[in-house]
Amino acid sequence: INAEYMGMQAVSAEVASLLENEVYEYVPVSDVPAGCKPLPTRWVFTVKSGDDANSVRYKARLVVRGDRQVDVPLTDIYAPVVDYNTLRAMLAVATVNDYELDNLDISTAFLNGELQENVFITIPDGVPGKPNHVLRLRRSLYGLRQAPRIWNDTLHQYLVDHGLQQSAVDPCLYFTPGKLWIAVWVDDFLCMGVDPAVSQQFRSALAQRFKLRELGAVRSFLGMGIERDRTNRILTVSASDYIDQVLARYHMSDCKGAAAPL
Repeated sequence: INAEYMGMQAVSAEVASLLENEVYEYVPVSDVPAGCKPLPTRWVFTVKSGDDANSVRYKARLVVRGDRQVDVPLTDIYAPVVDYNTLRAMLAVATVNDYELDNLDISTAFLNGELQENVFITIPDGVPGKPNHVLRLRRSLYGLRQAPRIWNDTLHQYLVDHGLQQSAVDPCLYFTPGKLWIAVWVDDFLCMGVDPAVSQQFRSALAQRFKLRELGAVRSFLGMGIERDRTNRILTVSASDYIDQVLARYHMSDCKGAAAPL
C-alpha cells in the first residue's frame, strides 16, 4: 500500500476525531482579541507498531506550535507518569498471584481535556477552510504546552469519580483495594486485576467515556517486551525491540555482535 495514501487516510481519521470531540469552532478574525495572534499548526506523521508484531499503523497528529505560546506558567505544562519501580512491583505481584495483566491505550487522549482559556489557531491543511476565519479551540490539542496537564486532570477526575483511589506513594497508580490496580503513563495503562470480570467491567466503563483501544494481555509496555508463563508463574521482561530500534536508528542492524563488547 502506498505510504502517501496511508498518510492521507491517517489525516482523514485525525480530522474525524477532531470533529467527533468538537475540538474547535470557526470564529471570524475580528473576534480575536487585540494582541492575540493565532498559533500556527503542523501535521506530524509516525509509523507505529500494530496490534501484533508483524503489522504497522500509520498515525497523523495535528500539532499546535506550542513553542509560540508565551502566557502559560511552566508549572502547568506537565503530566506525571508512573514510576518504573511501581511497574516492576505490579509485574512481580501479578506473576506470583497469577493476576490478570492487560494493556490499554486511549486514542487521541489530549482531545478530551477542556480548555478554560481562549486559544486560537490558523486553519490547518486538511481542515475545510473558511474565508476570514480562524479556529478557536474548545479542547486541548497536541502541542499546546498545557495539554498534558489538562489531560491528566481530566483522567484523574474520571478515575476518582468511579471509585478508584490514588496511591499516596505514586500519583499515577490508582486502585480498588484488593481488586484492581491501574498504572498510568500519560495515555497508556497497565491494568492488573484479581478477577477478570472486574477488569472487564472497568474497561467497559472506560470505553464509554474515552476512545479506548484494548490491546489484550500485556505483551509489551513502554518499550519493554513481556512474556508470561502462567502455568509456572514466570514472567520475563526484555528490551530486544528497543535495542533493535536503536540499532536501526544508527544504521547498525547488520553489525557483528560481541559477547563482551569493549
